[in-house]
Amino acid sequence: RNKRNKRNKRNKRNKRNNLPKFKKIIIEKIASSDSACRAKLAREFLESGESIDPYLDILLMKPPISTRFSWLLGDIGLIDASFSPIILSYCMDHFHEIKIPNFERVIAREAKTCAPDFPKGREAEVIDLLLEFYHNPKMIVTTRKYAKAALDKIADKYPEIRNEFE
Repeated sequence: RNKRNKRNKRNKRNKRNNLPKFKKIIIEKIASSDSACRAKLAREFLESGESIDPYLDILLMKPPISTRFSWLLGDIGLIDASFSPIILSYCMDHFHEIKIPNFERVIAREAKTCAPDFPKGREAEVIDLLLEFYHNPKMIVTTRKYAKAALDKIADKYPEIRNEFE
């Protein structure tokens, strides 16, 4: 039993050591980060030129790491909106696995950032989800606000949907 415990600890340590260097830094700093720290991490990430894909599984970790990482993704998306469709697609794929409070807000925010240029083949799915968020009276105000902003951008491209949310 002790051998198994030692082996498990060693495997966890090795797994952490095999992470991309910047991913380790994010995981270490994000839980106690403030907005200035996240803004700096966002700039450093963008300067690194790395793909966002290997980082997105941080959203599957427990809060506060996942929650604050979602805020970092928002900062990254605001600086460079080309990341938002990738983030949005991942969030939609893992919608029921991610345990961030009010996670719908993250999806609505990313949709607002990249609208109307949603991930290929997912446009209808995103629009349906945004309409669901917007019309749900139990949804927090910020989520509904982001959903409405995204829907407004979409309506510029598809005016016929405007009557579904006004």
